[in-house]
Amino acid sequence: MNENKIKSLIEIARIHESHLLYALNNLAAIFPLTEEKVTHLTKQEFLLVDFLVNRFCRLQDFMGSNLINAVLIQMNEFADDLTMIDKMNKLEKFHLIRDAGLWKEMRKLRNHLIHEYPDHPELVAMFLNRAYPLSFELLEILNNLLKKLESSPAQIKKSVL
Repeated sequence: MNENKIKSLIEIARIHESHLLYALNNLAAIFPLTEEKVTHLTKQEFLLVDFLVNRFCRLQDFMGSNLINAVLIQMNEFADDLTMIDKMNKLEKFHLIRDAGLWKEMRKLRNHLIHEYPDHPELVAMFLNRAYPLSFELLEILNNLLKKLESSPAQIKKSVL
């Protein structure tokens, strides 16, 4: 993978990271959510919750469709026939993710988050209460992947010299 492509992926990832952090920081005071809190969110809180959901989902999608493959390619661990769980197991083996099963949990949560449940505020509270801490886990994985991508070209150049 060429250096320009890697730089582009890193830039996109940092934008997603920044937006997710903005939502997390601005919502910290309302967590944990309850059914009652969900039904009485202010317009601003509602928009921030929507932003959190959107950014969590987008970041996970971006990581799963682009970043993880880029890291595995750089590590010479990529193969076309790898399933996502195989990829996660490789990342866990190299200590880039704490637990391969965590990704599966995040993906399942992502699938719940993209659906709206306006008539079930208890479900909304439950899913958001899980998304809030998992967002920090997602950001930790992101930063591990980015560190690997950012260090790999320098390591390759050093080994050639």
